[in-house]
Amino acid sequence: MTLVSIIGDFHSSVLPLFYELHKDIGTHIIIYDDARSDTQKAYKIYKGTKKFIKNKRLTIRTELLKIDEDSQHDLEAIKDNILAIQEKDSELIVNATDGLANIALYLAYRLLDREVKFITYDRFDNTCNILDAKQMKSITIQKSMSIDEHFMLKDVEIISQEKYSHIVEYEQELVDFFEGCQGDRTLFAKNFTTKSIIFKKQTGFLYEWYIYILLKNLNYDDIAIGVKIADKYTKTNEIQNELDILIMKENHLHMIECKYLEPFDLKREMIYKLDSVRQTLDEDSRIMLVSNEVYYNEEDQDPHFSVSSLHKRAHNKKIYLRGSPVECPELFIKEIDAIFGLKTKDIEQVIQNRISPQKYCKKEQKITTQDVCHYLHEVFGLDVDYTDKKEIAKLLNYKLNYKNNLRVRIQMQNEKIKTLLYLLNRVKSFDRGTHLEEMHTYFYNELYIGDNDELS
Repeated sequence: MTLVSIIGDFHSSVLPLFYELHKDIGTHIIIYDDARSDTQKAYKIYKGTKKFIKNKRLTIRTELLKIDEDSQHDLEAIKDNILAIQEKDSELIVNATDGLANIALYLAYRLLDREVKFITYDRFDNTCNILDAKQMKSITIQKSMSIDEHFMLKDVEIISQEKYSHIVEYEQELVDFFEGCQGDRTLFAKNFTTKSIIFKKQTGFLYEWYIYILLKNLNYDDIAIGVKIADKYTKTNEIQNELDILIMKENHLHMIECKYLEPFDLKREMIYKLDSVRQTLDEDSRIMLVSNEVYYNEEDQDPHFSVSSLHKRAHNKKIYLRGSPVECPELFIKEIDAIFGLKTKDIEQVIQNRISPQKYCKKEQKITTQDVCHYLHEVFGLDVDYTDKKEIAKLLNYKLNYKNNLRVRIQMQNEKIKTLLYLLNRVKSFDRGTHLEEMHTYFYNELYIGDNDELS
């Protein structure tokens, strides 16, 4: 078989069909436009497929053909070159998935009557349509590449990755630590044991392990943890990334980034990082950022939630922002299955069979930026966005000088508000209630503001 791949916008669409057909391919022809970006894509695929061919000990001849897609002379020449390179008596298949429209249309016009087949890959259904002069039929892709093969074909080097088979040995400890003790080592030591893996690893690493434990029985094709990669553009220019959890399903590579941190400001830079790494993974990959925030899904669970620019940006980039799944592991498992398209059979049974904590230990919650902002809104009537502490400070300064609102101005012109701002960066444990009056009492006690005190 001679396979022709036309490089277009979504160059990764070339790879699933190459992988599906690689055992039958004798010659692989890569066609690309002379634009700089297309040239870079073509050479990455050329180098990646060459590594794959060598690794699998295949005998596939690879040819690169450059073209100016706007030139009719080049279009005619490329057609002649394909026919010249085609192995004698071999089947000729042109992969036109997301390829440059001019090239695909011209080749179809000139080659369909020569029993040449055209194939297009549906990235969303993992199927392909095969068209010849007589008919078109749809088939399902049967082979799914591994994560290692995916990166190899994209000419991305895996520098290192964590072995995860041993993590199941610590499953009960991880569940006890996060679900039973909410990630509190003191509670864990008091109620369980100090002779544990929990005290030998940083909490961030343990959090990745815990997330893997929740996912390990889902219907993915491949999974990897703690993968460090290098995407090389030249001999001296490369970009390295560390990826927490990767999931391969039907030739698409998805990612979960785990951050055991509460500060929301961190998400801003994380969204840019995750979006920049998407092309290295897969243009159609889905990404979830899992932090350690109180609300698993603020949009659904936080009564004070309002869509911020940060959430809008994440939505636009198809990055799912989630807090800690510790309080709702079943929901998290179902979301991962649905968002990543894993199609796990009997998922309810999978959830039912998972290990539960041996004991639940109460942990005092800490004051959060959200708590302070909600209180400012309810008591002082200030609409603040807890995603940025600087914005809160700017708003307070604005209110101090807002002469048209005498009540707010009087309230804000006092030294005690500085103490309130101090609480934004203060770690203070308390047993947080669910009612506003409890929060009100807490803050007034902290600020020594009584009912008879003047706010002036």
